[in-house]
Amino acid sequence: MRGGIAKIIPSVKLTLMLPSDVMLKINVHLFSPALGRIPKGAYQKFIGDLVNEFFARANTLTKDTETNADTE
Repeated sequence: MRGGIAKIIPSVKLTLMLPSDVMLKINVHLFSPALGRIPKGAYQKFIGDLVNEFFARANTLTKDTETNADTE
């Protein structure tokens, strides 16, 4: 076993196709001038953060809708 903390939630491999213009925007956003490349794990963190934010917002919207339905 390598050093470090074991992952509580295992990762699952995902392969997807994106339009080249979208991929270019992501690459420019993630590029590190200090490293001269996109840092290891940057895509995973970027997509993971976006997905978590999406579901957090969706959960908030669902709670707001339920609260409004209860008051009507």
